[in-house]
Amino acid sequence: MKTGNLEEADLTLLDDYRRSFGPAYEGIVDTLRRLGVQPTGRPAKSTPSLVAKMNRETIRLSQVQDIAGCRVLVADVEEQERLVAVLTGTFPKVTVVDRRESRHTAIALSTSSLSYSTDR
Repeated sequence: MKTGNLEEADLTLLDDYRRSFGPAYEGIVDTLRRLGVQPTGRPAKSTPSLVAKMNRETIRLSQVQDIAGCRVLVADVEEQERLVAVLTGTFPKVTVVDRRESRHTAIALSTSSLSYSTDR
């Protein structure tokens, strides 16, 4: 991708890869809604957005962690802690990255196929 010489077949493969995140995204959003949580977000980053990201960053496609994702807004830190506990109990093999000590107000939770954040 870095060379900028993308053929139609390359773009088709990238689009197929991008779309492959849809079922995981929908499954997580459905689960969140059953838990009474209303997530926001997008099913998958567009193909042109992925190409642009790969051109401006020095990471491989397999390292892109925001191909699909959703966000949950909560009222306060206590609600954030409660929701993280519920989500880590609901989704096996979830990784929690607490970004509240940095400039972020988020805790990022990611699975092997989808990332999402809970913001306060």
